[in-house]
Amino acid sequence: MNHDVTAVVLTRNASRTLEECLKRLSFCDKLLIVDDGSTDATETIVRSFNARFVKHARTSFADQRNFALSLVSTKWSLFVDSDEMVSKALQEEIIDAIVQIKT
Repeated sequence: MNHDVTAVVLTRNASRTLEECLKRLSFCDKLLIVDDGSTDATETIVRSFNARFVKHARTSFADQRNFALSLVSTKWSLFVDSDEMVSKALQEEIIDAIVQIKT
């Protein structure tokens, strides 16, 4: 089911928590990871999820978020920290909100 949502995760050396984070975002239509020079397995993990991986040097947090947002092509975007795990309840709440807006 298409909800028109891109999950955006800003990363730098996030391999310790990233895999679980991305698993919890499976309800999103697209995954976009904007990386600030990771030297660990971050890119390998992202590629295993068939997510879009973009390298972009961070000048400030706001600039990094705005850069990432400029790459989003869906109607909705969900920014998640790489160590944040979206619960099933939150997934359902997000989907329900989008469905209500669409109807």
